[in-house]
Amino acid sequence: MTYSGWGLYGQLPGLVLAHTVLALPFVIVAAGVSARQIDITLELAAQGLGANRRRVFWRITLPLILPGVAAGAIFAFATSWDEVVIANFMTSPTFQTLPVLFWTEVRALIQPDLAVVATFLVVLVAVVAIGTPVFRRVQWTGRLTAWRQK
Repeated sequence: MTYSGWGLYGQLPGLVLAHTVLALPFVIVAAGVSARQIDITLELAAQGLGANRRRVFWRITLPLILPGVAAGAIFAFATSWDEVVIANFMTSPTFQTLPVLFWTEVRALIQPDLAVVATFLVVLVAVVAIGTPVFRRVQWTGRLTAWRQK
């Protein structure tokens, strides 16, 4: 009723608001855990060396909480991607999200488009899962080589 009164039903802002309300707790929890593990003396040391609060945030705090923020973003994306029920209620016949379109196709008819997208997503997850440790190893090896040359 509120969405209809505000004109958000079947519109992109209404869908974004619904998914934000659904996914925001995942980001807050993951970022909060990372923020609680920050050693405050690092920030105090940076301020003691003359850095202002903005520079301390961008150079010290953000890099330390970035893994938590990234994990929260991944959880939020996965939750939004998996949430067909809210998307089904928030979309109109002229405005549909990809999961709602998949759900409709699976229920009505099966076309090769769904198999192509599913294959692409599986390959993407496999590349990220395999590529991340390889990238970190290459990055670490580069640091080690640079250290040896000094």
